[in-house]
Amino acid sequence: MGEYSSDGTTYYKPSQSAIVQMASVGDSVPPVEADGGSWSTAQPMEEARGGLGVATLNGKIYAIGGYTAKDYYYNLDPTNGFLTTNEEYDPATNTWTTKAAMPTARANFAIAACQGKIYCINSALVGFKLDEIYHLFRSPIYAGTNEVYDPSTNTWETKAPMPTPLPHAQASVVNGKIYIMDGVNNWMYNPISDNWTQRASAPSPVSGYEYVYPSAVVGDKIYFIPSGGSLLIYNSSTDSWSQGSRTPRLDVTGKASAVGSDSTPTRIYLFTVAPYGWVPYGKTDTSGPARRTTFVYTPQRDSWSAGTQSPDYRVGFSVVTLDDKVYVVGGFSFDSLPSNNVTTSAITSVYTAIGYHSVTPSPKLTEASANARSTSSQANQAKTFLAAVLGTLAVVVTVVILVFWQRRKRLKRL
Repeated sequence: MGEYSSDGTTYYKPSQSAIVQMASVGDSVPPVEADGGSWSTAQPMEEARGGLGVATLNGKIYAIGGYTAKDYYYNLDPTNGFLTTNEEYDPATNTWTTKAAMPTARANFAIAACQGKIYCINSALVGFKLDEIYHLFRSPIYAGTNEVYDPSTNTWETKAPMPTPLPHAQASVVNGKIYIMDGVNNWMYNPISDNWTQRASAPSPVSGYEYVYPSAVVGDKIYFIPSGGSLLIYNSSTDSWSQGSRTPRLDVTGKASAVGSDSTPTRIYLFTVAPYGWVPYGKTDTSGPARRTTFVYTPQRDSWSAGTQSPDYRVGFSVVTLDDKVYVVGGFSFDSLPSNNVTTSAITSVYTAIGYHSVTPSPKLTEASANARSTSSQANQAKTFLAAVLGTLAVVVTVVILVFWQRRKRLKRL
């Protein structure tokens, strides 16, 4: 069952079949997949924070920067609380280790792992300016600072800044290049030449708040998820744009990550908060925690569904995919309305993707076994050659005997 009524109200509950389509007035609520994925908890970070950047490299996860706040969410002080913290998580040991701090304290910056290094771009606070209308309210001025961390040496260096600084923008990596979009303009950074170039602009502005629009990479395409309207898809190979299906209604502060390999079907997972009373999990109240949602986009079908609801209610977290699992790290949690007191979180949640199954790796040849196979192959080749020689020799001997026998018969007749 996908849709049912109770007390004159329409609710949506998880379907029992793999996917059940549901209809509603206006935007449809995505169907819930029977195998919605599963959640588990890993070791929390050493330092609780929200607005951090998270990236994965060489089988490790790095949680960098962020913001600490124990205040009202809408009154976070923009002048302090920013962090330079850099922690490394090892899934094999389920432990966090502190690494060299980022030179510039900041939060809500773009982060990307590319060519063996981690790039932290934008959102460096350098000053304030008064609003243009009343000249009473201060708004922050950001720089496009580009700082690069090398895990192999545990050191940082500074690279060419982004020409147009963009707080909250997200980075995507395709074929060794880093892409950052400001809603319309699309910038590409080349780590080898350390320069920025503009690529084809989006055909229409991506709706979002302060350049917040989740994005994920599948193949050579970047999928931008607006808070309303159609999915925007950028093809880096052709430098062109196209549109996908209409996105679900969602809170624009969510984060997305793609999963797809021999172990898992290719999908984009979006972790966010749905509008009040608009969730695919059945009857809920209208509180924030009840609205936490896992949306799932399948590029091959250009369709949306829903996965298993996240176990806790957070915003301002960051996500990254490692070994077909999505790690949801840090963020802010609220106590209750109307105060909206916010507390930073150190939680590390792990989402195992829909359709995940372990794949037994093919056995790798050791040097000894490879040598053994080589020796065996050489022996087989020698045997084959010897058999061919003996066969040929047998034919020759047979021919000689026949010739000799024929000549002897002729001599007897004479």
